[in-house]
Amino acid sequence: MALAATSDLVPDPTSAARPLKSKSFTFTVDVMDDEATRPKKVTLELRLASSNDLVFTGGSKSVSQDETIGKVPVTVTFAIKISGAAANLGFFRVTLFDDADNALMACLVRLE
Repeated sequence: MALAATSDLVPDPTSAARPLKSKSFTFTVDVMDDEATRPKKVTLELRLASSNDLVFTGGSKSVSQDETIGKVPVTVTFAIKISGAAANLGFFRVTLFDDADNALMACLVRLE
């Protein structure tokens, strides 16, 4: 399997005010497997950096979802909520991983 992001990981919104209190975000990215003979289900995971106090709903540093991926790029959307004080942070990073724990793409969200 040669899973790859074929676009940037795009956050919406691209910035947020501190503190984050169940702030809704949508992260979108196109993903494909250029070695696939047919589409198959893979687990994709978004992770927040462990070095800050931000968490997804439920207190987790990661969220995952299953997607069917093949040779044709598929738009993957994570609609999630993030909370935390985010004191002393100018931005935070979100990274997309595949089910083999390979980082596919990352993005930064500015904090005001």
